[in-house]
Amino acid sequence: MIYRVDNYRTAATDGVLLGQSMTIDFHAKSLPTARLIWHCPFVCIFTSSNGKVTDKDYKEFALVRLDGEVWETGNFASNEVIISKNDHFDGWDGWKKLNHDGFDCHVSVKREGNKITVITENGGILLKSVTKIKTDDDVIYVALTGDQCALTKIYFNNIE
Repeated sequence: MIYRVDNYRTAATDGVLLGQSMTIDFHAKSLPTARLIWHCPFVCIFTSSNGKVTDKDYKEFALVRLDGEVWETGNFASNEVIISKNDHFDGWDGWKKLNHDGFDCHVSVKREGNKITVITENGGILLKSVTKIKTDDDVIYVALTGDQCALTKIYFNNIE
C-alpha cells in the first residue's frame, strides 16, 4: 500500500499496538513539491480507542520527525531528543536530495513501562527520542505519517 501524504499529516497508517519492542521498515520519498527539511516522514506515538489517528479520543504523546524535530504534546508526555550527525551527513541540501531520491528507513521502538525510545538513522542523522508518558494510558500505538512524502513497503514488526 502507498500512503501519499500531500500536506502536513493528511494521511497516516493505522496505528500498530506497541508491545515491548518494535521495528518499522519502510521506503520513503519526498513528493516533487517538497522543498523544506521537514517535508519528510514522521513517527507518531499515541493512544486512541480504535488505534487510528483520526479517532475522537486520539491522544498524542510524541511526533518524531525524521529531520530530528520532536514536537511537544502538551501535558500528556515529556520528550527528549538527541541528534547527532555522522560522516554520512552531507548537509541539509544533501539530506533533502536523499529524500527526493527516496530511501529505505529502519526505525526501532522500545517500551519500558511509561518510557518509549525511538531510534533511527537516515542520511547521516542519528535520532534518538525518549518519550515519558505522564498519563495512565497503557494501550500505546505507533503510526507513520509525514509531510509531502510517499511511504511504501511498510512493515511493522512487534518483538516480544
